[in-house]
Amino acid sequence: MKSILAFAFLLVVPAFAADLEWAGWAKNTAVNGFLAPAQDLIVVVDSKPRGGATNVQVRFTVNDGEEQACALEHHGTANYDTHDRWQANLGRFPEGAVVEYSLQVAGAGQSFLLNDTVTVRNAAASIRWLGNLHTDPEPDALDPGDELSVFSEMQPPGVAVAAEAGVSTNNGSTWKTVPMARADSTADRDLWTANLGGFPEGAVIRLYVRAQNAAGDSFWDSNGGADYRLRVNSPIRDVYPDKGRYDPGETARIRIDLNHPGPSTNGVLNLRIRHLDQVVATMQRNVRLPRGRAQALIFPWPTLPDDFRGYGVDVDLSVGGRLRDSRSSALDVSSDWTRFPRYGFFCDFPENDDTQGKAAELARFHLNAVQFYDWKWTHDHLVPRDANGRPANIFTQVGGRVQSFQTVKDKIAALHARNIAAMSYNLMYGDSGGDKPEHVEWTAFTVPNSTRLEDIRRHDAGNYQIWVMDVSNPDWKRHIFGQFLEAMEQAGFDGIHLDNLGGEWCYKYNSDVGIPEQAEFPRFINQARAHLRRTRPGAVVVHNDVKSDYLPEIVRSDADFYYAEVWTRDTYQGIRDNIREVRAASPVKPVVLAAYINRKPWDEMGDPSQPPLPTYINDASARLMAAGVFALGAFRIELGEDGQMLVNEYFPLRAPRMHAGLKRAMRDYYSFAVRYENLLFPAPGAPLREATGDWRIDSPTHRLSPDGAAGAIWPVLHECADGILALNLINLNGVDDQWRNPCANPEPQTNFVLRVRTAGPVKSVWLATPDDGLGRPRPLSFRCLVDAASPLVIFTVPRLEYWNLVILVPEAQNDMTPGRGSRKGKIRPSS
Repeated sequence: MKSILAFAFLLVVPAFAADLEWAGWAKNTAVNGFLAPAQDLIVVVDSKPRGGATNVQVRFTVNDGEEQACALEHHGTANYDTHDRWQANLGRFPEGAVVEYSLQVAGAGQSFLLNDTVTVRNAAASIRWLGNLHTDPEPDALDPGDELSVFSEMQPPGVAVAAEAGVSTNNGSTWKTVPMARADSTADRDLWTANLGGFPEGAVIRLYVRAQNAAGDSFWDSNGGADYRLRVNSPIRDVYPDKGRYDPGETARIRIDLNHPGPSTNGVLNLRIRHLDQVVATMQRNVRLPRGRAQALIFPWPTLPDDFRGYGVDVDLSVGGRLRDSRSSALDVSSDWTRFPRYGFFCDFPENDDTQGKAAELARFHLNAVQFYDWKWTHDHLVPRDANGRPANIFTQVGGRVQSFQTVKDKIAALHARNIAAMSYNLMYGDSGGDKPEHVEWTAFTVPNSTRLEDIRRHDAGNYQIWVMDVSNPDWKRHIFGQFLEAMEQAGFDGIHLDNLGGEWCYKYNSDVGIPEQAEFPRFINQARAHLRRTRPGAVVVHNDVKSDYLPEIVRSDADFYYAEVWTRDTYQGIRDNIREVRAASPVKPVVLAAYINRKPWDEMGDPSQPPLPTYINDASARLMAAGVFALGAFRIELGEDGQMLVNEYFPLRAPRMHAGLKRAMRDYYSFAVRYENLLFPAPGAPLREATGDWRIDSPTHRLSPDGAAGAIWPVLHECADGILALNLINLNGVDDQWRNPCANPEPQTNFVLRVRTAGPVKSVWLATPDDGLGRPRPLSFRCLVDAASPLVIFTVPRLEYWNLVILVPEAQNDMTPGRGSRKGKIRPSS
């Protein structure tokens, strides 16, 4: 859904000012009434309705001195655009000052008075923000034995009196603390640091920072309770394919980056490519490992002719006949990217952008399509043109951002070189950039029988206004379909990603006939796709079903996959139900969700009395959400520009960002999803059913919750047509069930027993997890008890951190590949 910068410093007064009804939500930058001398006193107040307040000021005294007055500036809107927000920065005050103030909000009809007192006392002030944790060396440059220094910034300056860094090298089982010292101070923040010493090769380090003020209160930067992770380099620095997807038979080029931190030596690299549990290719190479010299080796592999298959890429380095290091990746062989849509985003198109580097980074996550968010000139004229109507390169969008059309084309070309599709983001019914629509008769009206501008549905986009078009109007469709086609032809896009502003009932021009979006949206999708495919036969069309408002209708439309922006489903169970509803409408249509992790409300982000946003996304919530969505057989749009993760519906807003440890974890999760895509994602000709509610799964040792409840293991079971079972286990112990919320690491579960009722004997049981950084399947021992009901398969899972996958292969199967072997019977439903 198209968003706005809700905290833009712009006063937009409604066409008809109303009487002031209310003023409140007064706040300031003090904590519990105390402020530091190095901290600005900012006061904030809201009023409603918008435009109702005509005079907002603050009167204040310092230590009962002479009264001073200051006008508050309008600071945008709040509470879903129903309030005006006002703010004033009163500056800084000396130690011991007592500031008493009164906020006065006046308007037609009445006025409001709100009083407060702030005391400036450094010893009682709080540390309002700890952030920007960084290290020297940086995470990817940390070699064995290097002295590792950690740095943390704190606001306001002078408030922290002590700090320490917590360090663990055994995944949090034990910790040591290292005192930190203040290294630098500026007018806005202090910088603290500590030397943590050296660490051995391959060590995984967990970090947090704790600081104290003079009152002894503790303040933490622990990545929201998940801690920060770094890995000490080992000889295999990285493994990845050169493309996001491969056509059957196309040669994949697998790159292995080596840099040996120890004495020069010789070794042997073994590369194995696996389809599930079957090794389909092996390669070996003798290598010289000079100390500290980076080298890149390329292993070409002609992919097999089988279509729509995921493969694991496993690399082992042996030195002196002993295993020294291991890394893994994956690759996808699929002729059509929409079968497994690993969807990313680009949203910045400046001149001379690093198009090749950014495309290469997305390929390492195995992304196979990218949405070009807000690339265009205006919503109704996509390709930029100069004053003479000629195509332009550098152009200014109606929102004020300066972009380069050449960069758009270069990014598309860079993606295409890596088999990554490019999708043009477009609002399906927006006219923007003018004081009135170009064609009023094409617009949608909020009241019947109207032709007046003030009755046209519109969307406030900060410093411009979007006029909403009648999505059923044939002239509008003729115009915008032509724009879609021109964008594909001029820039090279592979398809169109349609967006809208959320469901609303509107009327046609000068008519009492309504516009039933539930019917008109699917019709628009179908007609747009048909129109584009007459010229571009492979054109892909996707539509954002905001809040899943029209889910059955959109699922059954010609959209190439189902895409929905998640707003009202806040729990893991809500996400599960959303995906199940899609499956009920179409069992095999791919699903992509736009679900923004750790999203902060616009009111909070635009509140000048609040501390800055966290520097980093919370690792634990991002990993749990990725595990849950993949386990349910769906995808998310989340990774993109600058290798960052979406945290807001306005894609250019990329704060907080991913720490290096989360980036590595997400690469592992995406590799895992590709490796096991044939056991995770339903597709035509490869039936796969989410069957958690049908089959008997229990544990005598641990709590299971098929609804994704907090404090339990969440099982998600897939049944293949030939009896193979893929049982996902997601650890929600120690976390809540709200997927957006930052959370601590789930409490690791060990040695838990699972019992699965099947219809026939089981040949083998396998366990895999992305949490070990490899994702390789390994066999599990099991028992199979046969009683009057049906076989009961019993096995013990040694450890669950975030996400495990257990695969049960029936005796009729030669291996775990779906579709092989004869099917003997059906898995028995629970009684």
